[in-house]
Amino acid sequence: MLMTSVTDLRRNIKSVLEQVIAEKTPAVILQRSKPVAYIVDAESFHSMQSTFEYSLSDADAVLKQIDVVRDKIAKEGGIQPDSVRLIRDLRSGKRRD
Repeated sequence: MLMTSVTDLRRNIKSVLEQVIAEKTPAVILQRSKPVAYIVDAESFHSMQSTFEYSLSDADAVLKQIDVVRDKIAKEGGIQPDSVRLIRDLRSGKRRD
């Protein structure tokens, strides 16, 4: 991974971009020896973005499943006697209908 300071980046932006694009690896931008930003090529960025969006849709599905379980517990009159078993079942994909 390429590491460059803000000052060096100003002087060598073209070569930094060429290296990032050619090697498909990010460049770390340092300010006072601490990372402040990363530069990534467009293809890698789009890949990361689509992976993140996919992860969000998975999280939405899990939250919806939790809402269903919460509603079922409320209809049954309160707290499930063995919530550990319920959580294990949810994690393993088993359904309690």
